[in-house]
Amino acid sequence: MMPGKPGRGQPAGGGPANGWTRGKGGMLSRDLEQRDEGKGPLFREEGAGNDPGDMLGRGHTRVRADSIASAMVIDKDNLIQNLSSERMRTYIQIAGGNRDIGIEWYELNQQLSASLYVPLQNLEVGLRNGLHGVLAAHHGETWFDGHLPLKPWQAKAVQEAKDGLRNRRKPQGPGGIIAELNFGFWTALFDPLFDQPIWHKGHLKQLFKYHHPGSPGLNRQMFSGVLNEIRRLRNRVFHHEPILKLNMVYSTHESLCQLLGMLCPDLFAWNRLNDRFPTTHAACTRKMNENRKMSSQSFESRSQTIE
Repeated sequence: MMPGKPGRGQPAGGGPANGWTRGKGGMLSRDLEQRDEGKGPLFREEGAGNDPGDMLGRGHTRVRADSIASAMVIDKDNLIQNLSSERMRTYIQIAGGNRDIGIEWYELNQQLSASLYVPLQNLEVGLRNGLHGVLAAHHGETWFDGHLPLKPWQAKAVQEAKDGLRNRRKPQGPGGIIAELNFGFWTALFDPLFDQPIWHKGHLKQLFKYHHPGSPGLNRQMFSGVLNEIRRLRNRVFHHEPILKLNMVYSTHESLCQLLGMLCPDLFAWNRLNDRFPTTHAACTRKMNENRKMSSQSFESRSQTIE
């Protein structure tokens, strides 16, 4: 794409500034979205195959997203107000009352949470499909329709899944139904209620068939605790809550990866290729150590506020 004349939002006075070129689209920023007279997003991401740092929008000028961000002057008080003072209070308290460092804690929490999306997704999908396969082999494809003593809220969740598929005019087959059930539905199957109907029948070995033969024997309790720990972390991530206790998050991620290996070695290997958590965790740890040095109060005492 050839350089062109300055467009709206481009500095006046001649040729393109750093990262600015003329394009058929409009000005675009990675983090902003506006509407242009009802014609759809003014700010949107450029198509595949292009420089991911460049963004393409509607009508005027193509810009580099980091050029926009570096040129912006952010009113941090206004930022906190829009994110909500109550939400930001936790991070500012961790930072010993320092507003700017508190915002940095919030950014680190966002980055760490984002890095957990891939492993959490892989486990959730892999576990539910594995459970469905084992239960379907013994109780039929519709094992969730009265073949097992589900808890009342689980039975309600199944019915709501069917209703949702019907309302959206989608097939109500077993595959569609299990995909509608949340992670809590599946982890609850490891509660004591299901010892006799599920786990005393050898289903654990069928589900976690890649369990290391030299390890202790399988039992429901060894999975129930760790799955609930992962579920709590998942909920904090997906509900945008603080997860800055790095040692706890690191160990939970390790447990998650071990479960993936027991479910399917290929899923475990694929997850390792796409999992950004280890590098993000290391980077966050370094940044947090820097922030600790800038604060008069120890992180460990302040981090209690995030529980």
